[in-house]
Amino acid sequence: MSMLPRRTKSWLNLALYLGWALGILLLVHSIVNYRFVAGRVLQEAAEREAGRKFGDVLRMLRASETNSLQDVVDTVRRESPRQIAWIRIASVDGRVLASAGNPGGEPLPSAGQVFRRANAHEASVRLAGSGSGSVLIAASRLRLPRPPAPDTPHPRNGHPGEAGIIEIAIYLQGVSVSFARLETNLILGCLAALALLASNVWIAVLLRRHLRARELDHQLELARDVQRDLLPAPGGGLVSGHGLEFAALFVPAAEVGGDFYDVFEAGGGHLALVIGDVSGKGVSAALLVGVIHGAVRSSAWAQSLSAHEAATRRLNRLLTEKSGSARFVTLFCASFQPGGSVLRYINAGHLPPLLIRARCGRIEPLADGGGPVLGLLPQASYIAHEVAVEPGDLLVMYSDGIAEAMSADGEEFGAERLAAVVRENAAQSPDGIRDAVRLAIARFLGPLKPHDDQTLVIARLMPVAETEPVTHTQEAVPGQTGSSPAAT
Repeated sequence: MSMLPRRTKSWLNLALYLGWALGILLLVHSIVNYRFVAGRVLQEAAEREAGRKFGDVLRMLRASETNSLQDVVDTVRRESPRQIAWIRIASVDGRVLASAGNPGGEPLPSAGQVFRRANAHEASVRLAGSGSGSVLIAASRLRLPRPPAPDTPHPRNGHPGEAGIIEIAIYLQGVSVSFARLETNLILGCLAALALLASNVWIAVLLRRHLRARELDHQLELARDVQRDLLPAPGGGLVSGHGLEFAALFVPAAEVGGDFYDVFEAGGGHLALVIGDVSGKGVSAALLVGVIHGAVRSSAWAQSLSAHEAATRRLNRLLTEKSGSARFVTLFCASFQPGGSVLRYINAGHLPPLLIRARCGRIEPLADGGGPVLGLLPQASYIAHEVAVEPGDLLVMYSDGIAEAMSADGEEFGAERLAAVVRENAAQSPDGIRDAVRLAIARFLGPLKPHDDQTLVIARLMPVAETEPVTHTQEAVPGQTGSSPAAT
């Protein structure tokens, strides 16, 4: 989040942490709430079951004149062995009068406790054990049977007619309870918590991706500015009183890339005109453009044909060593001396520029000499060539994005259409010719966007007696910031 201010970054991190904490809290709350409510529901069901068993004991005692207390508790427990852990009946003073099952060492509650709760209409209950052995122990007072008449054949153990205590332990796992609604609420709560956690994770991932994209856009913008700064300064004079006039057009297909051009004073009164195209797109191509630009600017290749050939061979070896077989460069380098009548050039695999004669309007492709593309064959040789020029001749250099601009019908714009547009507008200034070419390409493409960089340089070789210092006007793509070369 390096692109964000520190305060904004802190608030975003806080929001994410709070979201995660809320999701975890909701998940824990759902589980704890389910366990608590389920326990309460199970306990209430066990209390109701214990109450029913109390009723069973009372009915059996009232209905039977012969069964002892022990017989009653044995019968009740025998009817529900999976629900009743034990039953005990005791007198007020704590003597156990009858017992069924294994009490597990649990002490009986005092009579006072049981009676106080009974008078307050409260059940004397408690939980004991754990896991599968958990039981609910319920105690209540019980009126013991009155003593029988002396001639009763089956006395009731001689118990006086007094109050007693009955205790019943119910297995919690033996109680039948439906938890369907509770389980539904638990599932919904857990899903909501997990959805909240997943959403926060996804937001964090997307936020970081967005910030990385913004950082990359920022870096691309900086790279575009660097490439723009490598271009000739608009309106810059190259040779006082002499020179050429030129205009350039860029229609980049991406932020940065491999198309480039340059016009500069090469020393000794020579003016250099350069256009090139690095294979591929993006930052890697743009980095190679910087290498080539520096190498072309720093070499004294314009002084002679042999110097031009030697400099091109050195540049080819450099690119072969540094860029590998995945990258290659097409390059056209020409030099022109305003006081002379010769244009010297080497074409390393680039599309042949067009030379339009001012005298007769004839168009001559500069296809002689040169050599293969740079960066593939380390031992490649290059031959410089020269052609006679006259004041007012036009030199049109362009990239394959111009010639290969494709319409919706799959037809290419082509070098022939370019030559025809230039011939029709040859009498205009380089600015006017550039605008005419731009309009012709826009009409040809229609609503389609260029699939490749479009670079065009139009230079008029000015008469010695009538020239002004070299001027440069450049047309950038509508909507684009700056005029940097872009990816091939």
